Amino acid sequence: MKQVKKLTVIALLIPLSTACSSPPSESIVEGLIIAQYKQGDQIVSEMQAMIKHQ
Repeated sequence: MKQVKKLTVIALLIPLSTACSSPPSESIVEGLIIAQYKQGDQIVSEMQAMIKHQ
């Protein structure tokens, strides 16, 4: 019974804390997007280089 109460409290606190937290700043989001594009470009370049060397 004690575990059920703990799980219930946790299950209620997680959505509440998520709803009350502030979203990331626009600059952080932009930085993450740019990093993903750079990583994608690098992966494509590496794959093209592998294809050319085969």
